[in-house]
Amino acid sequence: MRHYTLTHQHSHLGVAFFSPTLATPVDLTTILEMLQATPTDAFLRAEARRLLAQAGEERVRALAGHADPTLAALALETPRPPLAHVRSRAMEVLSGLGALAGPERWRRGG
Repeated sequence: MRHYTLTHQHSHLGVAFFSPTLATPVDLTTILEMLQATPTDAFLRAEARRLLAQAGEERVRALAGHADPTLAALALETPRPPLAHVRSRAMEVLSGLGALAGPERWRRGG
């Protein structure tokens, strides 16, 4: 079981904004391993996206080509400049998901 704490992010006009963070800091590699075990942990995904955005384009590219669709999708969720190879990998992942992939036009890229 993972433990999270609420961490103060910032305050604005008297309102404080908090977000859940892991109680014990871990590196990106460890978070990716944890995410493979629990792919629906939204807080863990958010932390992984934050760390991946700081990791650099090569790491995002490598993750976009990962055989595990959970990790490949994470690369697509990470805020980065548009990368053509990431989009093509997204189409492959979506195609592999079948009925969960959405409308046919998404699989065609249109």
